[in-house]
Amino acid sequence: MIAMAASHQQRYRQRRQAQGFKEVTVSLDENSQARLRRLGQAHGKTRQEVVTLALLAAERLLDGD
Repeated sequence: MIAMAASHQQRYRQRRQAQGFKEVTVSLDENSQARLRRLGQAHGKTRQEVVTLALLAAERLLDGD
């Protein structure tokens, strides 16, 4: 069962990479983890959605928008 899930995940990553997506891995400290959880709960978003929105906001700030 675990091997099947790993195989599926590998195929998914390869497909996303072929589409031009890049995988980003981040390690967060305990306070950041808690902040992500609170933001997600407060706004009805998943952790991944919160991170995506944060990255978009950071990108806009860096671009001067």
